[in-house]
Amino acid sequence: MVLAPFFLAVLVAAQPGPSPREGAAPPAVTSSGSVSAPPLVASDEACAAESDYAAGFDALVRGQEAQALELLERVMQVCPGHPYAPELARLARTRMEPGARLAQDTLARPVVAEPGVTSKEGPSQQARASLTVVQTLHGITQGVMLCSISNCQDGRAYVAVALLGGGAGAAISMLATRSGLTRGQAAAINSGTVWGFGYGLASQSSFDLEGESATGAVMVGA
Repeated sequence: MVLAPFFLAVLVAAQPGPSPREGAAPPAVTSSGSVSAPPLVASDEACAAESDYAAGFDALVRGQEAQALELLERVMQVCPGHPYAPELARLARTRMEPGARLAQDTLARPVVAEPGVTSKEGPSQQARASLTVVQTLHGITQGVMLCSISNCQDGRAYVAVALLGGGAGAAISMLATRSGLTRGQAAAINSGTVWGFGYGLASQSSFDLEGESATGAVMVGA
């Protein structure tokens, strides 16, 4: 009976203590008895400054860079992870630089034509004159080659046919351009005439033409 208290103390000391998990402090409990949930992770969809973002975007489109930058910086403060606000803010800062502003003002400035200068080319008397001269020479050349093919024996025949061809070229040029002629049109017609004459000369060697055939090729090309 004397040893009974000793054995009882040994048994109590031998009992396993509480585990670390059991000894840990319980989770925080609110006054209502429910466990408090961790704060929600901020998402782009839940951004509270989305209205500021839309207003900043509209201001940037209207060219109000300062207002747009202020609104977009406010969005980045509230929602640092916003996917578009930083890039639009950078664009607003770039457009606010002096060089970018000068370029925008230059592009927005209406183009004013100089006095007496029109965007559409109008008829020109110089164009008619150049066409008449070139086509007169063209007519003279055609007359001489025609007389050569016809085997004209008299020199006066060459002169007569050349004058006839030159007169025909001048008359056709003047009558065809009564309503006016631009410099571009005259240049195109004259260039085609010269190119055709050169093509006719090149055909002589390309096709080994001689005599009347060679002269005829030049006439057809011109």
